[in-house]
Amino acid sequence: MSRNAIMDSVDGVLDKLESLIAEEEEISEDALTNLYPSVMEAEPLRKILGQHKDTYAYISRLGKDVEKFFPYDPNKLNLGPELDSELLNKIVIQYLFREGFFKEAEMY
Repeated sequence: MSRNAIMDSVDGVLDKLESLIAEEEEISEDALTNLYPSVMEAEPLRKILGQHKDTYAYISRLGKDVEKFFPYDPNKLNLGPELDSELLNKIVIQYLFREGFFKEAEMY
């Protein structure tokens, strides 16, 4: 069923519900019971869910294909250049002295 047909079906049920609300201040159980066959006849939710499942199946297959052709290997990640730890320590110490953390810089 096409999207327009589903939308027309949903709109029809909503129109019936709106007219029911306009007629009565409080909707009786009988009125809702009379509306129920219209909703079940339209089956908009089932149709939408069916289309959603089909779409999701394609998306899921696409994800699996991407994983197959582009495998993830965390060992091959480029984390940037390796830093010289001695140089990094000097930079941290200079920063601590510059900011006035003298005790911390001496302990570092």
